[in-house]
Amino acid sequence: MGNPLLILLVGDILIAYAAYALGYLIFTGSVNELVRFLQSVEYGVLLFMSTVIFSSFVAGMYRFGIKQRKRQVLIGCVFAALVALPLMSTVLYFELSSTLSSSRPSGIGGKHLVLSLAIFTLLQFVWHVRFIYFFGLSWFKQRVLILGDGERALMVSDALKQHPRNPQLIGFIDMGNGAKTVPKDMLLGSPEELVAIVNSNKIDTIITAVTERRGALPVREVLTCKLNGVRVLDSNSLIEEIKGQLMVEDITPSWLIFSDGARMTPIVRLVRRWMDVFFSTVGLIIAAPFMPIIGIAIKFDSKGEVFFKQKRVGEGEKIFTLYKFRTMRQDAEAESGAVWSEEGDPRVTKLGKFLRKSRLDEIPQLINVLEGSMSFVGPRPERPEFVEFLKDKIPYYSYRHVVKPGITGWAQVRYPYGASVDDALAKLRFDLFYIKNYSPFLDVMIIVETIQVVLFGKGGR
Repeated sequence: MGNPLLILLVGDILIAYAAYALGYLIFTGSVNELVRFLQSVEYGVLLFMSTVIFSSFVAGMYRFGIKQRKRQVLIGCVFAALVALPLMSTVLYFELSSTLSSSRPSGIGGKHLVLSLAIFTLLQFVWHVRFIYFFGLSWFKQRVLILGDGERALMVSDALKQHPRNPQLIGFIDMGNGAKTVPKDMLLGSPEELVAIVNSNKIDTIITAVTERRGALPVREVLTCKLNGVRVLDSNSLIEEIKGQLMVEDITPSWLIFSDGARMTPIVRLVRRWMDVFFSTVGLIIAAPFMPIIGIAIKFDSKGEVFFKQKRVGEGEKIFTLYKFRTMRQDAEAESGAVWSEEGDPRVTKLGKFLRKSRLDEIPQLINVLEGSMSFVGPRPERPEFVEFLKDKIPYYSYRHVVKPGITGWAQVRYPYGASVDDALAKLRFDLFYIKNYSPFLDVMIIVETIQVVLFGKGGR
């Protein structure tokens, strides 16, 4: 079949035209007017279509891998509409008003615009959900061949079972050395036979699962397949696409350098800062009536200060002071020093348990966001003592400091609270995925999932 992203894009373009025409029909109430409209090419409809498609790109609606379920598609469609609305308000409204004849109902420009956008958002949601469904049917399944026969190849085959588009695994390539961990009946041949195997089995995607220890990559054969239109992925890219994390143990500096993403341009940073100021200001206004109540409750619950201040590592590994409502005894680390919080930590007060579960203890961090030491979304800031320890234990740990730390983040909504080196490694996989794949849509999705975490009391400790 053709490029699925192109099919998805063409569908959105047709939907945009249909939504504009349907909105036109509703407000004119005249089929004749609609026929006349369809027979002409108005500047307004071209602007409308361009704006909604551009907004969909900004919202990440044409990226696969991290949003495949209905709820996540809905978030993307709504976010795209929110991006499109101000653009249309400043550009399209005047264009539409200038093209409308005096015989049409007054006010049709603005109302027509909003209704057409609402219709497009609804139709886009239905189209994307149905597209994902049909793309997962057997006729649309990607036929996958794994280049490898060892532990990594087996890991890739297990990951494919979780892929939202349900690809069809055809078999493995026998690398000819070492013990085999994959089913022997699925070994289709040697690397020298790769091109013939790909052609005879109509393979769409090759996933390389080869290490230097188990055998060298058959570069000539793989390149021939790629030039013939076959998609080639390495195992790290597949895990990234399916699980939304980077396998820190396997990636190399060159893989990070030459892979897509991982660029925080000045424009991106400016947009992030604007969003941080907006969300933190709104958050502080909403939280202002509750903060004195929480402070009084903390005073009654235990002796000590209301606010908890602690040094944390921020962007560029600069030290800053983090603010929280106090949830532990005042002398919690007087004897032990810096230690991770554990499940059922006796140092946490009764009220502190509630504040942590509800995430209300993190409200003062909005001040950190407003002053610029933190962002609303990003990797959680860690203590300097732990950072120095983890940098020696975990590769690429310092990379999480290329962006500002956040109140919430991709790791927080994907992984429970961590209190060990293994937990820190698992969360780093998600943090690096976030940094590499940053988009405004991803931030919105994280914020929405954070609200769900707060409502259901997950993750806090």
